[in-house]
Amino acid sequence: MRVLLAVYLAVAQSVAGAVAVAPPPPNIAEVSTAILAAQLMEGEKASWSALQRRDRGAWLALLSNDYSHVNWDGASIDREGAFYMFADPVIEEYTIHYLRGALVSPNVFVLTYSIARRLDGTVHSAAALFTSCSIWAKRNGTWLKIRYQETPVVLAAR
Repeated sequence: MRVLLAVYLAVAQSVAGAVAVAPPPPNIAEVSTAILAAQLMEGEKASWSALQRRDRGAWLALLSNDYSHVNWDGASIDREGAFYMFADPVIEEYTIHYLRGALVSPNVFVLTYSIARRLDGTVHSAAALFTSCSIWAKRNGTWLKIRYQETPVVLAAR
């Protein structure tokens, strides 16, 4: 009996020591938010890819019915108008930089990033850099983009 008790105490002490030096488990909410952020960042990239491919169905599937878009010049456009604005001219290429996001409530996520894009098919071919913000909301269990806004970045001369 004493031997069994001694073994039990030795094992308990070893387990207690291991638990004391083990890193704390990650916060479940932080892990869930990181997974959601990754999913919505991929959704944002998918929306630009759909625009570039002129895939109207894929692009509209990511947007809420009440989606609104504020263009670089301040024009407010609904979801149908936004797609046609990007359909012609063609987005030849784009690069997303500094993409990050924040969960601002259980059903609202905000993404911010810079995007450089080159358009063609207009009178002028243009290369532009914009600071962008997308707001995604959970609607009936599905995350959809509800708003996009962009501001042109003007690089100061040195």
